[in-house]
Order: sequence, then C-alpha cells, then structure tokens
Amino acid sequence: MIKLLTVAWNDYRQTVVSKTFIISIILMPVLFGGMVFVNLFSNENIDLKDKRLGIIDRTNILYEEIESKAEQRNQYEIYKGKLGDRKQVKPKIIVEQIFDHDYKTDDAVLGLSDRVRENSLFGFLIIGQGVVDDNEAHGESSKIIYHTGSPSVVEIPDWFKTVISEKIEMMRFEEAGVDKRVINKLMRPIDMDRMGLAMLSEEGKVIQPKKDDPLKTFGIPFTVMILIFVTMNMSAPMMLNTVMEEKMQKIAEVLVASISPFNLMLGKLLAATLVGITFSIVYISGLFAMLIFYSESDLVPISLYFWFYVFLVLGLLSFGSMWAGIGAACSEMKDTQNFAGLTVMMIAVPVILGPAVIQSPSSTFSVIVSLIPPFTPLLMLVRMAIPPGPALWEVALGLILCISFTLLCVWAGGKIFRIGILAQGQTPSIKVLIRWIFFH
Repeated sequence: MIKLLTVAWNDYRQTVVSKTFIISIILMPVLFGGMVFVNLFSNENIDLKDKRLGIIDRTNILYEEIESKAEQRNQYEIYKGKLGDRKQVKPKIIVEQIFDHDYKTDDAVLGLSDRVRENSLFGFLIIGQGVVDDNEAHGESSKIIYHTGSPSVVEIPDWFKTVISEKIEMMRFEEAGVDKRVINKLMRPIDMDRMGLAMLSEEGKVIQPKKDDPLKTFGIPFTVMILIFVTMNMSAPMMLNTVMEEKMQKIAEVLVASISPFNLMLGKLLAATLVGITFSIVYISGLFAMLIFYSESDLVPISLYFWFYVFLVLGLLSFGSMWAGIGAACSEMKDTQNFAGLTVMMIAVPVILGPAVIQSPSSTFSVIVSLIPPFTPLLMLVRMAIPPGPALWEVALGLILCISFTLLCVWAGGKIFRIGILAQGQTPSIKVLIRWIFFH
C-alpha cells in the first residue's frame, strides 16, 4: 500500500507542477474571457458608416414608404441612450431611387453591381412589379431581389423585407375593405409566463415561485456535462502518455521489480484521478462563485456537487484504466490509434446525446442511455441537474451499473497492464488482448 501511494503521489506531484497542467487550468478561463471580451469589443466597435442602397421600384408605389421609414429609422431607431446622451449603435440607411431607364435593360444589374464594387453603393434592391398583387404569382416579378457584396450583413435586407411586407400587407387589407387594426386586436397573442413551484419555508411562509429562464434551464445541465467531459479528457488520457513513456524508456522494468504491475497501475490511476479532481475543483469553485455573485446559487443544489464528484471519480477510474491498458499494450504512439478510437467514442457519444437528453430528460430514450455505464457519468448527471430529476431507482441502478463497469475496467486494464508493461515487439491485436484478459 505504501508503495502504491508513493507512486500515486509522485505522479500527481509531477503533473500538477508541470507547465502543461498549469496552462491547461488557466487556458479555459482565458479563452472564455477572451470570447466575452471580443464579443463586447465587437459590439462596441461596429461599422457605423452610412449604407447607401439603390432601389429599383417597379411597382412605382413603394419607394416613398421605404424612404419615409428610412428617415424615421435614421432619426429614432439607430441610437441608444437618453436624449442628449445618445450613442449611435447602428449605421444609417440612405436610399436612392433608380429607374430601369437609367441603364440599358440588360445592363441594369451589371451597372449597379459595378457601383457596389466601386463603393458608391452598399447594395441594391429590385422590387418586382407583381409583389403587391395577391394572386400568388411566381417568378422574379413577384419577388424582392437584394444584391450586395457583403452578404454577412443580414440586418439591412431584413429591415427592407419587414418595411415592404408591412406596407404591402396594409395595402391588401385596405383593398379588401378590412381594418387591419381590428384584425391585429383579434389576433393578439396571449402572454404566458413559465414559472417554477411555490415552496413553504421553515418559518411557514410561502416562497413565491421564480420565473423560469429557458437559458438557465438548458445552461446549467449543459455546463455540468461539458465540465465533467473536459475534466475526463484532460486527466484520463494522461495514463496513456505516462505508461508509454515509462515503458519505452525501460523505467517500468525497474518499477515492477519493487512493486506489482497491478499496484503500479492503481497508483498511476489514483494519481490521474487526483489530477482530475484538482482540475475540476478550480472550475467548480469558479462556477459556484459566479452563481453566488449573481444570486443564483439555488440553481445548483448542493447534492449535485456531491454527485458530480461521484460520477467524475467513476469516469476517471474506468476510462483511466482503458488508457493505461492501451499504453501498456502498445510499443509506439502510432499503434495506439487502433485502440484509442473506441475509448474516445465512448467519451464523446454522451456529449452528442446530451442536448436530446436535456430537451426530454424523462423520456424512455433518456432513461435508457443514462443507464448505459460508459454514458452514465455524463448523462445521469445531466438528468439530475434538471428538476425534478430522475427517479431514485434510476439513480441507484445507474450507480450500481457504473460501479460494476468501473470495477470491470480496472480488472481488465490490470490484466492487460500486467502482461503488456513488459512486453516488447509487435503490438497485440484485439483478439490477443481478450486472451490476456480472460486466459492469463
């Protein structure tokens, strides 16, 4: 036992003081902080240059409405803040009426395209003659065609579409002798608030339910799932590198002279598990501090933190055993590709299934996939993060299956490790590995 703990402590200490581990711990906050900063910076530094657009109105009745709405938008809708302290947050839209006879019929689009390339226009619209008709005509005459050299700017064409559609809709109502305001009143949708449940405090007072936030309902379980996924991917695969390095440098031969191969693997497995726990504590603490800062700590019940570490430890032990066995069986890094794919898939699949489980955590599909041992650490935890959570029997069964799977992985990994750590030469096939597990 002392030798096992010595191996675990030595591997753990070497890992947590390494530059790679320190960088990996600070990398994620830096990346997310950078994304937030870039997003805020981009929002504050948008292109506010006037956007001049040419309009070919073949209906001869819509341009005035577009021009009027553009002037109204430029005066009132592109600023943020109070009067006297307004800040422009959107570019002005300047419209210019263009007639077909300004160009040769076949060259109108080409001529306007040249103006866009010369930057005298940002883009241009061609309003078909039949867009006002309600006879469901097809073809270009019944469409609005928008041309631009900057297709990523979607706000401007969306604005034109809204303005023109509202005007045409109003004209059709008037032609039909129907008051659109009456229709809008009759068709006004009913608001619905999504609320949680009321509770009774210890003092006997009723605690009113809070309004449900779909973003938080999805965000918390998704964050928990990604956190355990990242932790497992940062920690468990380290077994592959350390085992292969010691095997290739003949260090393993010296170690097994004083400690059994199985205890050597357990020591390394314990070290990888401690590294994962250390890694996760940093981010769990950050998540907890953020929830407290925003007064949302009740979104994550204390019991969820406990279950997070239960499933994290089981996941690290099971997948760490797989990586240890792969590292011991292979003599070169390129040989690991034949075995690592299945291990990576077992970790990645629950992340792919995660959104479907979050959308319907109590469905038969969600119950079944969360009880499949390789997927349980992520998917059962996701279901537990969504009120009211899985039934008690589902958690108990998932835990039993997950523990059984972990013990099986440790046992199988130990059998492979015992033989493979000293084996040299050609990398064994899957058939040979099965023989090592069950017949040696």
